[in-house]
Amino acid sequence: MHFVGFCRQLEPRGPAVYAEDIQEALGKPASCPVSDAVAYLRAGRPLLDVSESCPDVVAGEGRVRGGSSVLSDGEWVWRWDLGHDVEKDAVDLPDAFLAEVAGNAFRIPAVPRERLIESSLAVDEALGLRPAHGSGPYGKEA
Repeated sequence: MHFVGFCRQLEPRGPAVYAEDIQEALGKPASCPVSDAVAYLRAGRPLLDVSESCPDVVAGEGRVRGGSSVLSDGEWVWRWDLGHDVEKDAVDLPDAFLAEVAGNAFRIPAVPRERLIESSLAVDEALGLRPAHGSGPYGKEA
């Protein structure tokens, strides 16, 4: 599993997964059709749904509803606000991620339920979230 778009400007004192510098992704020409990339990002499978709004850290004003929610295509995970950043703020995406997206013909592939559960648990751990035993996959007896 790979993380994309978890920039330290979003969580300056956050966990290590917030290592990217969003400034490094600005000012580059788009590596693929922006509308295709945004559609892909918005169509990801939800792993973590957060009901909040986040600041637009690139523009410095405005908010993105549900911005810290996390989505996946089964291999990569990203925050909901990454689609906003690509569309509104011209944030470019890493080549390795774009190769995967193009390989999927800009369509989120089918992801087995078990893989989504594994990814969700890994995201929780990477973000420093405590497991809520008795809910979600934790409530299931193996």
